[in-house]
This record gives sequence, structure tokens and C-alpha cells, in this order.
Amino acid sequence: MRQDAGAARRFHTGFVIVVYLLIYLPIALVVLTSFNEATITTLPIQNYSMKWYAALWDNTRTLSSLWTTIKLGTIAAAIATAIGLMAALAVVRYRFPGRRAFLALMTLPMVAPGIVLGVSLLIFLRYVGFKTGFMALLCGHTLLALPYCTFIIISSLAHF
Repeated sequence: MRQDAGAARRFHTGFVIVVYLLIYLPIALVVLTSFNEATITTLPIQNYSMKWYAALWDNTRTLSSLWTTIKLGTIAAAIATAIGLMAALAVVRYRFPGRRAFLALMTLPMVAPGIVLGVSLLIFLRYVGFKTGFMALLCGHTLLALPYCTFIIISSLAHF
């Protein structure tokens, strides 16, 4: 019995290591090859260089996109957290008609593919006369983040 537990533990440890390697090894390879001087990625790397990072800092359009992404993520997270907190407080503290339907509807953005949700939201916003731009992106990102914030806060409040 003791040997079976040890073998199961080794199997689980090995499995976890393989999963982590499959997740993080491609990211590590991208970071490693970003220091390659060559235009076409090859291994082993012949000459190491920082030229791609210098090119990144010289590209104003890329830096502008990065700044927009940071602003968008920060604002969407703040809005989703605030709305999620209010929704979670209502769900945890009160029993109201439609509570189960609300929770079911709240899970829809989590189970629908992001691309389908994004295209659907774009079509809807254009239909109601909303212009594409930062505000449309903010609506979409907030919509995607809201269920996660709400359910995380619900689980935290359930322990109080």
C-alpha cells in the first residue's frame, strides 16, 4: 500500500512537470529567440542582439498601442470590479426573484467563445449607433471581465 502511494505521487509530480513544461517552454523559447540577431528564427542562435528591442522602442505606433492596452485593461478591470462587487453583494446578501437567472446569465460570457462574443457585441453596438473606438473596446473588455470578478467576489463573500 505504501509503495502504491509513492508511485502515485511520483506519477502526479511527473504529470505536473510535463504540464508546466508544455505551458511555459514555448514562452521561454519566444523570449530566448527575441535576442536572436537574425531575421528568421533559428536554433541555435548564432549572434545575440538587442536590436529587436531597440526597434520596439523606436516604433511609436507599437508603443501607442501598448499604452492604449494598458489604459484599457486598467479601466476595464476597475469598472468590472466595482460592478462585480455590487452584483456579488446583492447575490450573497439578498434572495430576490430572478437571482438564479441572473447568475445563469452572468456565466454566459465565460462559456461563450471570446471571438463570438466580441463580434456579436460589435454588431450590436454598431446597430444601436455606437462608434467603434476606445469606448466600444472598454465595453467589450468590461463585459468579459465582469463574470470573473463577480464570481471571485461571491466566493470570497460566502466565507464571511
